[in-house]
Amino acid sequence: MIEHVSAVIIVKNAADTIRGTLESLRAFQEVVLYDNGSSDDTLSIASEYPNVLIFEGQFVDLNHCRTEQPPETPLTTQASHESCLQHS
Repeated sequence: MIEHVSAVIIVKNAADTIRGTLESLRAFQEVVLYDNGSSDDTLSIASEYPNVLIFEGQFVDLNHCRTEQPPETPLTTQASHESCLQHS
């Protein structure tokens, strides 16, 4: 079991591929799945996996994440990337 690293994936309408992706991540204790408004079975499939934490909201884009900042630490990493995601 991989305990000190979390896998993070951003999805939208990924029902055709999400099962294979999550199967490949079973070794991770925690997989963070950020859903960007799926209207298919993506969330239903993801909820079958006990190591998956599901969040829903609007993904803005990666350009919002780019800033001129000092080197990241665990505390600043989360704060600097919160502008990429808008939770619902």
